[in-house]
Amino acid sequence: MPSWILLIIAFLPIVGGALIGLIKNNFKLTKILSYVVVILTSIATWLAIFLIKEDKFLILEIVKNYEICLKFDNFGKVFAGMVSILWPLALMYSFGYMKHDARKQTYNMFYVMTFGVVLGLAFSENLLTMFCFYEMLTFITLPLIVHPATSEARKAGRFYLYFSLSGSSLSLVGMILITSFLGTNSFELAFGSTASANMLFQMGYLLCFFGFGVKSAIFPLHFWLPMAGAAPTPTTALLHAVAVVKAGLFALLRVTFYNRGAYFVAGTAIQYVVMIIACVTIIYGSAKALKEQHLKRRFAYSTISNLSYIVLALSFMNYIGLIAALVHLVMHSVTKICLFFVCGEVIENSEAKYVYQLDGFAKKMPLTFVAYTLAACSITGVPLFAGFVSKYYIISAGLELGNVFSLIGVICLILSAIMTAVYSLQISFKAFVNKPNQLGEEVYKRANEKSKEMLIPICVFAIVCVILGVSSTWFVDLLMNLFN
Repeated sequence: MPSWILLIIAFLPIVGGALIGLIKNNFKLTKILSYVVVILTSIATWLAIFLIKEDKFLILEIVKNYEICLKFDNFGKVFAGMVSILWPLALMYSFGYMKHDARKQTYNMFYVMTFGVVLGLAFSENLLTMFCFYEMLTFITLPLIVHPATSEARKAGRFYLYFSLSGSSLSLVGMILITSFLGTNSFELAFGSTASANMLFQMGYLLCFFGFGVKSAIFPLHFWLPMAGAAPTPTTALLHAVAVVKAGLFALLRVTFYNRGAYFVAGTAIQYVVMIIACVTIIYGSAKALKEQHLKRRFAYSTISNLSYIVLALSFMNYIGLIAALVHLVMHSVTKICLFFVCGEVIENSEAKYVYQLDGFAKKMPLTFVAYTLAACSITGVPLFAGFVSKYYIISAGLELGNVFSLIGVICLILSAIMTAVYSLQISFKAFVNKPNQLGEEVYKRANEKSKEMLIPICVFAIVCVILGVSSTWFVDLLMNLFN
């Protein structure tokens, strides 16, 4: 299969989404076309994973060393494979959630188009191509955030745009510095370290770290993420679990391991700065989640903390750190999308928005809260669940590096896991053990699980959290073989 097929795969959802926007007053046709476009794209992506070799497809050469070019390497295949599995189920949930929305047609158009932009990010051959798709992602997801058209949503959209564009400016300068030093911005896996550390490269790496770190919600560039909870839940799940924040982490992993970041930065002060920021973000996010009573904001802060597990893993800049980061990238995506889908179903079907309103909810929504508890065990890192596997490899990577900063990182991760257990399993305890109280009496009466389009994805992702926990060896071995 030739590499130019990648361009068609990436633009299929973009063009398909635009066509969906032209359909008027026929939601049934919209659903059919959306499913066809997304499922065909997912199938084509998986065929490409198995059939396309790592050949380049040059689209445009702007100036020397700056090309728009596609190439499907192993890292891109892991990311694209994960996204193409999650998106069809996320689309199903979206239809269930948005069925009563007056402007669901426009919302669905951008939801489908975002799929193509994220795949373009995965197909990027170099830093410039990735940067272009990264910028497209900012603008294609903005309408999803401001969709409710409330003052809160518009404010969230403004902050999302301010932070994202500021981060992009830093990344652009960093990309130019890295390219100037290396003479290329093409992706090539590289480990090790060099004694001839270059200040130009290190400054470029640091700018890229903070620039791409905006979407990764590192402290103190995280403020936009809790605010984005004003968006509909399918968007929130998209931001937190699949597309936007994972795009930021994808870019950070690329710069670290595929643009010689690990080679020129390992052992320098820049590496320790990255570790410290990761540790601060981990503890800060967990502490804020522990305090927060609003359901979606609690898991927004949880996302901030859990994303920096990946930042911590990449900051070790060793082989095990790369594997650990990729394992957590997948495990966190499956777990967090399940948790946000539960939050959305609870809010949509009962109007309960706060933790203190959830007493006794398991009686009215049993499957939902069983699925939630499985995902909560996963995000906590309970053995036999997906989150335990990724935390184990992150700790292993930190212990292998064995310096003071990496050991502090391990301690922060363990402290975060304890706080995660409290703020996530507290909800399960309230739902299963407590009886409905006066604060939640009205929302309790409305609670139901009637929407199968919302319930099915929740149950599927909860089951996957268990499957990946009890049978993860094959997946980790696959990653080790791909990046050996």
